[in-house]
Amino acid sequence: MNEKRQSEKIYRDAHSATDKNEYDWGQVFATVTSLENRARMIGAVSVLRVLDSMRKSIARGNKNKKILRATQIKLQQIQAEITEYQQNQMVR
Repeated sequence: MNEKRQSEKIYRDAHSATDKNEYDWGQVFATVTSLENRARMIGAVSVLRVLDSMRKSIARGNKNKKILRATQIKLQQIQAEITEYQQNQMVR
């Protein structure tokens, strides 16, 4: 029984250290804010809606590694979309 308690304690201690995740979420939040500003400047309303929902999700406190990874991937896609949109506007 003691081994089971110890293994559970080790598991909880490893997952309760959220300092690194907090820092990562801070970076993600800053990236979302930056992308929102860029989307406002170019007038990409659909992107603004997606970023607004992501910002609200981050603010709610859903701090999970899987969600963090998915959010970062989605932000990279949005960043590429904004860059492509800006390039298309320059061509016109």
